[in-house]
Amino acid sequence: MVSFRLLFSLATIAGSAMACTDDATYQITLPNSQSPPQLQVVGCSYIKANTKKTSIRIANLCPAHSAKCPFSCGTCPTTSSPAPSSAPQASPSAKPSAAPQASPSAKPSGSTAPSAAPFGSPSAKPSQSMKPTVSCTDSATYTFKTFSGKMEKCSWMTKNPNATKDAARILKYCADAQTKFQCAKTCDTCKVPPCEDNATHTFVLPNVGKTVKCEYITKNIKKVAARQASLCPSQGASCPKSCGYCPA
Repeated sequence: MVSFRLLFSLATIAGSAMACTDDATYQITLPNSQSPPQLQVVGCSYIKANTKKTSIRIANLCPAHSAKCPFSCGTCPTTSSPAPSSAPQASPSAKPSAAPQASPSAKPSGSTAPSAAPFGSPSAKPSQSMKPTVSCTDSATYTFKTFSGKMEKCSWMTKNPNATKDAARILKYCADAQTKFQCAKTCDTCKVPPCEDNATHTFVLPNVGKTVKCEYITKNIKKVAARQASLCPSQGASCPKSCGYCPA
């Protein structure tokens, strides 16, 4: 006979493994460089379809699509499988305990009165809570295009032995909103507020005239990629989270 605990553990593990899969019906809309823009619709598997571009696609697409593409984005929760309990014994290990008594064994002890009156004021001042520490690091997967057309990581800005050239690179490339957030350590932007959208920021949609907030960019899942491509170059500094600029 298989113990109920073993069956329950196996069912839990199987359920967790099955739960973390990409949504087979989910679609991602990709903009391209053609003029006028031609949109391409792909599935979650596109993220890992080209191994040489997987890290770039994860950095660009997964902030907005990881909920539907957890397997391709590598965001599946990790669970350790519990060891099964030992095999059940053929017979009970011991006799059941004696039946409970019909009446309490003794009267309750002690009085119900409080031991002493409370103090009129607290005995000590509450301790000050420590402020949360924010990890200040560069994204390990983010790349940006340099003036020469090459794709480089954050560390490239400080690779030149000439400190003057390093400073010039930082001044030039950290002016870009996405690079500023993805390369927080190199761009020295760790002291700015966390990578969140500005809750009060609004902007007018071109050719529409409607005033919207940052959340508009990700409001329609099917149009996220297209809206990021058209709106984030001008609104990314105020809407870094909706634009997918925050480091993973």
